[in-house]
Amino acid sequence: DPDIIMVGEIRDQETAEIAIHAAMTGHLVLSTLHTNDAVTTLPRLSDMGVPAFLIAATTNIIVAQRLVRKICPNCIQSYKLDKQTIEDIKQQLNIESIMATLQKEKAIVDAKKGLESLLFYRGKGCKQCGGSGYKGRIGIYETLEITETMSELILKKANAAELKNQAIKQGMLTIVEDGFIKARSGITTIEEIMRVTKE
Repeated sequence: DPDIIMVGEIRDQETAEIAIHAAMTGHLVLSTLHTNDAVTTLPRLSDMGVPAFLIAATTNIIVAQRLVRKICPNCIQSYKLDKQTIEDIKQQLNIESIMATLQKEKAIVDAKKGLESLLFYRGKGCKQCGGSGYKGRIGIYETLEITETMSELILKKANAAELKNQAIKQGMLTIVEDGFIKARSGITTIEEIMRVTKE
């Protein structure tokens, strides 16, 4: 009798039911599901016909991930964002929230100074990276823990916005925030984060 069951991908109600029933019998079930972020996994399962009480009872944690290219360590250089890039970021993202998260996670000292004051990093391009400025890949993640409060929201059939608000209240870093922390740390670039998180 297996302790852990891996279900390749949940694409339909039948597969979802198999995964849920395996979880109900005490097995740890791991699977994949295509969604834009961790939170939208919950309404997606509901849309597949899985009853809310089963989602709440059997789901422990949801991780969303994207792969980003890593900056080449041989040709990394620091720079400040230009005005156009800052405007593009501000149009797509809640920059105040991201800056507050960067400060909370100790990636910056003062969130009030704004993006204009921050150093970010990119690869200049060299022989080791074939002139691209990138070498290797790393994940950026969003991890949603299904707490008792989150389970109650699932049972009430809360919408994705309500679920996301609760997830952030309980400390979830969004995939964009995790990306910004990695960009600020010189692991990847702002351009990579913007590229892979566009919905």
